[in-house]
Amino acid sequence: MADMKRLGNKPGKQLKESHFWIAATLFGIFAVIYVIWWLLDSIIK
Repeated sequence: MADMKRLGNKPGKQLKESHFWIAATLFGIFAVIYVIWWLLDSIIK
């Protein structure tokens, strides 16, 4: 358990987690844009 905590404090892990959150945020934004585009497309048709 102590080893896991020591590994968790490495800056490399924090960098990887921030990259994951950036990717997740970008994916979320694209998903929202796609849903809005799909709704507008279905309304126009």
